[in-house]
Amino acid sequence: MKKLFVIFAALALVASAIPAMAATDWDFYGSARMATWYQDGEAPALYNAHDNGNMNESDSELTWTLQGNSRIGAKVKHGTVSGYFEYGTGINLRKLYATWKPENASWSLLVGQTYTPLNIFYSGQVYGVDEGQLSTGQAYNGRHGMIQFAIDGFKIALVNITKASNLGAMFRSDPNSPELDAPGDVDVYLPKIEAAYHYGADQFFFDVVAGYQTWTVENPNGFGTDFTVDSWVFGGGGGVNFGPAYIKGAAYYGQNIGNYGIWTNASGYFGGVTLKDNAYTGLLASDAASAIVTYNQDAAGGLSYDTEDTNSLSFIGVVGFKVNDMVSLEAGGSYITYDNDLFVDNATVYSFYAQAPLTLAKGVFIVPEAGYYKIDQLTSGQDGESFWYFGAKWQINF
Repeated sequence: MKKLFVIFAALALVASAIPAMAATDWDFYGSARMATWYQDGEAPALYNAHDNGNMNESDSELTWTLQGNSRIGAKVKHGTVSGYFEYGTGINLRKLYATWKPENASWSLLVGQTYTPLNIFYSGQVYGVDEGQLSTGQAYNGRHGMIQFAIDGFKIALVNITKASNLGAMFRSDPNSPELDAPGDVDVYLPKIEAAYHYGADQFFFDVVAGYQTWTVENPNGFGTDFTVDSWVFGGGGGVNFGPAYIKGAAYYGQNIGNYGIWTNASGYFGGVTLKDNAYTGLLASDAASAIVTYNQDAAGGLSYDTEDTNSLSFIGVVGFKVNDMVSLEAGGSYITYDNDLFVDNATVYSFYAQAPLTLAKGVFIVPEAGYYKIDQLTSGQDGESFWYFGAKWQINF
């Protein structure tokens, strides 16, 4: 924390000491957030550091901790250029980007790290670390380095690919010497491509989002058995206001969304995958939201790889009502399922929540909330697991 204080003190000193920056507007801000939850069921380990991670055991746990998305940052504006930086707990960089919007122009250019176009924020769920049903139904790609062009309500961006990997592939040059196996060569030829369109009116709005990425894993020995991992996402949603009441809904469909980088927490929900008995030597690596990579070994000991794509479908729905300036009400539900021809059965997660946000003063919030998760496993005939929670998020913005 001392390092963070030194950084901000230095920035403030520079801003005040250079006359040429007199026309620059600096707006510092922060947000402190505490998570206080009680959880009970077969899978409380999903959001609790005290549990040992055994999802098959019934357990009860208390979470009482500073949220990882507590933050401090600043907005900076100087003429037609504006910037933004934001740090979270542990001095991790959340945002660092700048935007150029020429005077009287309807378009802008953004360079840096912030939320990419493929992010939808409709749900106000605060369980965990402002979960917002992001891992169980909403399309959420997070914050990444990118170059983005925006005009009116349309955005298109070239985004850093963060999930490129050889997925454990090892290629054999000498069948008699497996210790000489070499990892697959990962080749990325294109950045991730994302686009979004938002339309908003007084009583309704809608969004459309899409994204695509690809990379190839090559045999480093220079012959055959290369494979490619393609991922894409398409979705959208919208909402309607009825005075103090509102309804919102969203959906998306995607291929290999775990490889793409969409947040799903699939490995936390399901652990490893259970597959049908198919004609391959073995499973290489995967989770429930990603491509299944398998391998075969020929008579000479050479390894060849293949992929089976995983398709995902999700929905969310939210309803709310503003009682007065102090009290609001909101409830929501979500659903996501993962389907692959090699899965014994689909993997599915349902989540539901209800909350009553309280505004005690400007920037001071307490959000009591209760919710329920139902997790259907991949193994055929196995009972699903579930857990429930209640508690509150405490937040003060400064």
